[in-house]
Amino acid sequence: MIDTARTSILACITCLLAACQASHPLDLYVSARNAINARDWKRATARTEALLRIDPEPGDHLLLAEIHAGQGQVEPALAELKIAIEGGAADPGAAEWAEMLQEDPIWQSVRKDPRFATLVQQAQAKRWKPDPLKFDSAAAQRPTQCRFSPTNNLYLTRLRRKYELEKLVSTTKDDLERVKRICHWVFARCEHKGSSRGLPQDPIGLLEAAEQGKRLRSVEMATVTAGCLSAIGIPARAVGGQSRDAETRRQGAGNVFVEAWLPDRRAWVFVDAEMDVVGQAADGSPLDAVSFRQALAGTNPPADYPPSLAMCMYYFTTSVDQRYPIEDRDTGDLMLAPVGAQAPRLFQREPAAPPEHFTHRPADFSAEPRVQR
Repeated sequence: MIDTARTSILACITCLLAACQASHPLDLYVSARNAINARDWKRATARTEALLRIDPEPGDHLLLAEIHAGQGQVEPALAELKIAIEGGAADPGAAEWAEMLQEDPIWQSVRKDPRFATLVQQAQAKRWKPDPLKFDSAAAQRPTQCRFSPTNNLYLTRLRRKYELEKLVSTTKDDLERVKRICHWVFARCEHKGSSRGLPQDPIGLLEAAEQGKRLRSVEMATVTAGCLSAIGIPARAVGGQSRDAETRRQGAGNVFVEAWLPDRRAWVFVDAEMDVVGQAADGSPLDAVSFRQALAGTNPPADYPPSLAMCMYYFTTSVDQRYPIEDRDTGDLMLAPVGAQAPRLFQREPAAPPEHFTHRPADFSAEPRVQR
């Protein structure tokens, strides 16, 4: 688990791995999922039935349906799938169920049954969509400026030269295009499906791990992206997003992305290298994280962004100290939440440290960065 005090990616974000290790129901879920992938039906059944006894959720019935489908047991597969969809398809975390049902070969044995197509349609109809969030639009009262290193910082210089980042962006016309170039480079360079254990905590170490075939999670992708952008003179910070129900959700309650400061526009822009997405409005103007999330709730979303990730854009948290090297950073973080929301005390049912600064005003969260010479 990443040490917040050393990486300043925030306690509420780095609990993503801690919850996997500490939560017994989540242990069972992960074990059941791994057993299904390995086609170990006996172990998968035992783990899933244990889940349904101690902490039942609609998604557990989906697991059981997969187990039956994988063994060609059509009737029990459809029965469990029906329970899952009726009880959980409207949940934001289930937003990709319909696609999974259509694409995953494990459902091959039940696809010819007309009841299966009906259930898929029900899942599609219930698919969650982002709703607009209400923030305090007042001018900043307590703006918190994040601290950044200059580009001649020794660590950033090493990162920039090692990966020839200046050459990578040499043909770009403005800062937004530079951000998009770096975003796509990180997306293409780093394997972002699954995760690996024992990874380094800094951009160079993570890039070297990716070269060795290691897989990165969203938090590592954000660390790499923020470092590469900062190395070319675009201050960038990792931002942890959490869902509205982050305290009670068993899993999938958090995601980590980046906000990059565009010096030529004096504005922040949302960046998610895991999805290769940079926030832009229809007119091409940059969207910061909050504006991007609000735009996802509109009639013409700015990107095809997964609902399961949009769900994790209710609370926004970032570290005040973004300087390099990461291990020398001070602690302290800033959280933004919609009006009426309180700072969560748990993350995926595990204790979470309260933020040092808490606000409902995006203007407080989006202060211009401070580069320390």
